[in-house]
Amino acid sequence: DFTNTNKTSVLCQKIVDKYGKENIAFITPENKKISGVFEMNKLLQNDVYNPNNYYEHAYFKEGDYVMRTENKYNDDVIRVNGDTGKIYFKEVTKINKKTNKTYIEKEAWVNYDDNETPMEEVALCDLKDKLFKLNYCSTVHKYQGSQKDVVVFIASPLHWSITGGINRLKLAYTAISRAAKTLIILGDKATFFNIQK
Repeated sequence: DFTNTNKTSVLCQKIVDKYGKENIAFITPENKKISGVFEMNKLLQNDVYNPNNYYEHAYFKEGDYVMRTENKYNDDVIRVNGDTGKIYFKEVTKINKKTNKTYIEKEAWVNYDDNETPMEEVALCDLKDKLFKLNYCSTVHKYQGSQKDVVVFIASPLHWSITGGINRLKLAYTAISRAAKTLIILGDKATFFNIQK
């Protein structure tokens, strides 16, 4: 039921250990509640995927999985909402144009999953909410059109969209069809099977 975060962390860790970090997509019906995108991203970041790194930024750690939230058309390389990758932090030496003195500034760099585009340099002040969010867990709608070998679908009794929503069957089918090889239902068995009624 996701109310015991330690139990949720242990279950998620077992799944990640068995199938590998890069092969799994955690998807959930909604953004809110303890089984929603925000809370699951924080749990997966701090307890499963990236527990040993410290925060380089108020929201991100070295090596976090991130998703772009805004389009960017003004460069040679177009970046769009939904592009995914990993974030890294570097100290860069810069020159003050007025004083001609050097100084060190920390910047973020995003290495996109497409492996075709160069890493994107991002000022720390532009990270949270403006350009990126954590991407350990996504909504079913956001993940539509994507696929992973292993999909973990969160079937929480806290989410109205699968317990009583009129589109719950379509939402579940969309989630299920994201899995290329293995589907894991994490949550309440009755909630998942009642979607069909």
